[in-house]
Amino acid sequence: MMPPFAAVSSKPPYQTSVRERGFAAASFFIFSFTFASAAIAGNLAVPPEGVDFGEIAAGKAAEKSVAIRNLGLREIRISRVKPCCGAEAALSRMILKSNETAELSVRLAPTIPGQFSKTVHIYCDDPQGPVVAVPIVGTAVESSSPNAASRYTLPAVVLAGFADGF
Repeated sequence: MMPPFAAVSSKPPYQTSVRERGFAAASFFIFSFTFASAAIAGNLAVPPEGVDFGEIAAGKAAEKSVAIRNLGLREIRISRVKPCCGAEAALSRMILKSNETAELSVRLAPTIPGQFSKTVHIYCDDPQGPVVAVPIVGTAVESSSPNAASRYTLPAVVLAGFADGF
């Protein structure tokens, strides 16, 4: 049986045209070019920026999703999705056939204002990339709720008490 992307002529592959190699090679090139902007770890492609929350209110939960795609020719089984501390993550499906996508949903509630950077690790049976790291980034901004003010000033009050001899 001939491999799906093998050259049909006796010339070396670099000397054959797309027409000589057949439609399969041309479609593979187009497919590969389409997903060139995605970060590829093995056969799983994720957006290079990962999950970007932008600006979210500190102390409030936010949820974002991104699509991951199986670019390989064989089925990939995902065994575990492990988020970093303070985040929750789930996949819409744990088995991805060739060219199928799954939605990775990430939920987090940053507690203090400032930039954050976390990672979700996806463990799968792909021998070319058994662990895929998906970055999670964003900036937590001060919330305008009344509870937020007491949450952020309490440590300052306690520290001031210790400095004054409490």
